[in-house]
Amino acid sequence: VNKYSSCVIEKCFDIVSEEMKEMIIAEVLTDLKKLMWDGYGNFVVQSAVDHAPAAMLPALKEAILPFISDCPYGYRIEGKLNKRLKKGRKSTGRDGRTGSLSPEQQLLQMMMKCNVNAQNQREAQDISVAQGSTPQQLLEMLRVGGGGVQT
Repeated sequence: VNKYSSCVIEKCFDIVSEEMKEMIIAEVLTDLKKLMWDGYGNFVVQSAVDHAPAAMLPALKEAILPFISDCPYGYRIEGKLNKRLKKGRKSTGRDGRTGSLSPEQQLLQMMMKCNVNAQNQREAQDISVAQGSTPQQLLEMLRVGGGGVQT
């Protein structure tokens, strides 16, 4: 998994609706073991745990726990899962706010805040491509598109 493509998926969790988060998480679960073992993919799993709607947490926990002990990043994922289950908090953006802007407006706002350096330009390009994508397309980008995983 590519660093930039994992960042795109993580940022999508910050701005999409609860329904879209559920769809993305359902896709993440299809390749859960692969993502958990990947140096960048594990961040996608951690973001899924951080942003999952409360109703999805039990299913997410059930899917993740069998892989935790063998996974090199399992302790990080488990820590976030336990923290989230303990707090039982509602999913919000990383800054704890939920905005009234549409997802497209939030994407544009986020892209405008990016510094103009090579890394942020690449992220901004990936985000703009992801703007009209379905969760399946976003995860396909993570796997093969835009420098992602080569399977």
